[in-house]
Amino acid sequence: MDAAIANLLEQAAPIDGDERSGDELYVSVVRITVELGGVSIPAIQRRLHLDFDRASGFVERMAEEGLLTEPGPGGKRKVTPAAESFVERLGPGQAG
Repeated sequence: MDAAIANLLEQAAPIDGDERSGDELYVSVVRITVELGGVSIPAIQRRLHLDFDRASGFVERMAEEGLLTEPGPGGKRKVTPAAESFVERLGPGQAG
């Protein structure tokens, strides 16, 4: 796995006592999704140790905000140019 992606996943992974807001976690999900070029609900669940409802909520929010395409084969969604712009506007390591 690319070291940059591994670093993003480590930074975004919730830990015991994680007090980040839902928006901070959302930004982490969007960053990871853009780095990977797409996402599926099971991928978010595995990478961030989230339950199905929370992971699907993030995917639906990204879709509603135009950051993801409709599901393709296997349920995977790809990022749109809007998602890439979203991350670029944040800058490196900024949560919003």
